[in-house]
Amino acid sequence: IRVLGASIGYALDKAILYGTGTKMPVGVVTALAAVSDTPNIVSHAATVTGIALMRALIDDISKAKGKYSRGVKTWVMNEATYTKLKAESMSINAAGTVVAGMDGTLPVVGGIVEVLDFIPDDMIFGGYFDLYLLAERSSEKFAQSEHYRFLQDQTVFKGTARYDGKVLDSNAFVAIGVNGADASDMTTTFAQDSANL
Repeated sequence: IRVLGASIGYALDKAILYGTGTKMPVGVVTALAAVSDTPNIVSHAATVTGIALMRALIDDISKAKGKYSRGVKTWVMNEATYTKLKAESMSINAAGTVVAGMDGTLPVVGGIVEVLDFIPDDMIFGGYFDLYLLAERSSEKFAQSEHYRFLQDQTVFKGTARYDGKVLDSNAFVAIGVNGADASDMTTTFAQDSANL
């Protein structure tokens, strides 16, 4: 049951970012991709590093407008990207100690950093997630059946939940590609539901 609940949460996180709107919420990335010529999708060459990269990120992040937000920013990336940014923010303080400007937040700008492993390397998505409307249509339900493979002495378990979601203002979010990643490539795949085809 715990694993099924975690799987539903994982799928919901992915849908909030990449959801297509068909049997799932419309994701932030999908909403950004639907806006033509938006300044909120930015890519940086692999040659932009160190303090230049941090300055560029601050400029990029300022493109997320929180006009109707409570002002709390959240940034999502995978662990490899987070670790690279942490290394880029390293310096030596007055005591001669190596320190990093990132520790769960983005330097200067602030905001919580969430690490999600399904995000491609060198991609950062972020903004004001309180401007994302998520509605639970049907709460999580768990069930089991011994009828599926009774003769093989196997039991099947299932977990279901239904959500709708939509970005209230796409200007509240940004997509940033670093280290040469193309931020306009915003496609992903969802595992097929082989049991209900």
